Amino acid sequence: MQTEASARPLFGGIHLAGPIATSPGRQSVLAVDEMLLTHEFIALMIGVRRAGVTGALQDFESMGLITTARGSVTMKDRDGLEECAQRSLRPTGSRIRAPV
Repeated sequence: MQTEASARPLFGGIHLAGPIATSPGRQSVLAVDEMLLTHEFIALMIGVRRAGVTGALQDFESMGLITTARGSVTMKDRDGLEECAQRSLRPTGSRIRAPV
């Protein structure tokens, strides 16, 4: 099941450039790779300083998982991002590590 989200603001400021899909076992899954949002807005959403968001995005970008541009974040490796998220839930260390 898919619903169109083009040019529709989501969460009061995020704009998606395509549809949102739902799949078994998952809640809403973005069927697009680009999200139009700022580091400041991400920081406000998750309750951290903007500098922390910028550092994390730079780490992801250096691993080839995303690209960033003014006001947008584009996923290049969704599986790699999911792997990083899963690893971050394990008590293995304090820094983000590139997928193996």
